[in-house]
Amino acid sequence: MEMRWRGVVWSVLLGVAVGAAQAAPPTRMEDAEARKLFQRVQPPARELTFQEIPWRLTMLEALVEAQLEDKPILLWQKRGQPMGFV
Repeated sequence: MEMRWRGVVWSVLLGVAVGAAQAAPPTRMEDAEARKLFQRVQPPARELTFQEIPWRLTMLEALVEAQLEDKPILLWQKRGQPMGFV
């Protein structure tokens, strides 16, 4: 039974490899078309308002500034690497 599945898997992999080898080469996108596509995928201005907030990258930097200006701190924490690198 296991040999049968192995044969099926190899057949599928071979078919995918042959299909990929015979695929048409990618076409070059014209500059005007690329600019149009770029504009379409840009977020609207209302979605970029978070960039106007003066975010601090370190807690120490935020603490010093908050103490100097007598303001509270909003700590936004996310699990994982804080800069979003994976």
